[in-house]
Amino acid sequence: MTDSDPWSDVDGLVRETFAKAFPGEDITEDSDFFDLGGESIKAVEISAAMEQALGVPVHPSALILHPTVKDFVQALKTGRELRDTENS
Repeated sequence: MTDSDPWSDVDGLVRETFAKAFPGEDITEDSDFFDLGGESIKAVEISAAMEQALGVPVHPSALILHPTVKDFVQALKTGRELRDTENS
């Protein structure tokens, strides 16, 4: 991950964010927010951290609707693609 483009390793960024939210857990692409003990406060914390790192709005519902690391990453990338299309 580079400072200039956080999207270059969004998967690593999501894993790192999950690891901070759930210390001591082994975070993989199949890690599930709810199975890790996630609740609304954690969803807000993770989405806020992602929003700050990526510089785009990330609503907590994205994590609720896409609770695995892999699915959350895909949702973030899809959202970025949609924003990029709107700006062209």
